[in-house]
Amino acid sequence: MSEAQKNTTGAASSSKMLVTMVGIGSICALLIVLSFQGTLPRIEQLRAEALEKAIFRVVPGVETKRTYQLEGGQLKEVTGKVKDARLVYAGYGKGRQARRARH
Repeated sequence: MSEAQKNTTGAASSSKMLVTMVGIGSICALLIVLSFQGTLPRIEQLRAEALEKAIFRVVPGVETKRTYQLEGGQLKEVTGKVKDARLVYAGYGKGRQARRARH
């Protein structure tokens, strides 16, 4: 085999390997993203359940809870999901006595 044929075969082999590696990398990245997106709702649900159990465990005698957000030194009740906020959880027992746990 001549030198020219060896160089052409090596270059073709390198480009084929590069294309294969990029393809495999793309497939792996896609699988990671799909796994993350597919499990995110379940993770959020389990995190919320764990937080609720922790509140009821830390603040004994609580029957219901309310969530408040700390804004400008005042507490405002939160009804939906809030990200990146300082939250305060108020637990109420019989007679609506408030007990607080911070997160």
